[in-house]
Amino acid sequence: MLFDRLIGLLKDADRGDRPLSFLVVVRGDDSLNQVQRTRFCRRITSVDNDSKFTVNTQHKDTVPASRKQMKTDNINTVECSGAWSVATSTSLVWLQTDVANIIWTPSDDKVDQVVQGFQPESFYHS
Repeated sequence: MLFDRLIGLLKDADRGDRPLSFLVVVRGDDSLNQVQRTRFCRRITSVDNDSKFTVNTQHKDTVPASRKQMKTDNINTVECSGAWSVATSTSLVWLQTDVANIIWTPSDDKVDQVVQGFQPESFYHS
């Protein structure tokens, strides 16, 4: 369902020759079969299951106080390893129009830098 919406947005942008990119973080691989068949899928890679995800760092905090995540070590992170089975991997999916891919191609070096940002030690050494 999420990918259907993103693919629709990519198609609209592509018709107008506009750059549009998405980096989608997905747990599990159920929806990856659908997205791999689209021409907008540029790259899929996986990260370690022990990754932590930062919350409330990009968007304005509009969550009521009763629903806020607890802070850990003064960093607002969520431990995700217990929420899914260990067998479930986390995948990073790059979706891009042709114009966006020319501007920012997910090369090995760039992808490695993004994956490194998902490693638990990067939260404490940034």
